[in-house]
Amino acid sequence: MQSYEISFGWEFFSWQNQLAGALLLLWTIAIAVCQQRTPLEYIMPKLDQRLVKIIRFWNKAPIQIKPEQPATSNS
Repeated sequence: MQSYEISFGWEFFSWQNQLAGALLLLWTIAIAVCQQRTPLEYIMPKLDQRLVKIIRFWNKAPIQIKPEQPATSNS
């Protein structure tokens, strides 16, 4: 079996790639916690609902977004 190498390629197991992967993972977790959504929402909705329930269980205090109150005028 032949292997091909490119002289201007980069290492896939480098700190830059690991940092980018870790940041994307943290961003995904933050979205799952704050917005109660996961990337699985469209392709596997039932699994998404289960994961959101697990996140809510771990969080113990579900995040409730309060609707904005309309400004009232005192005239």
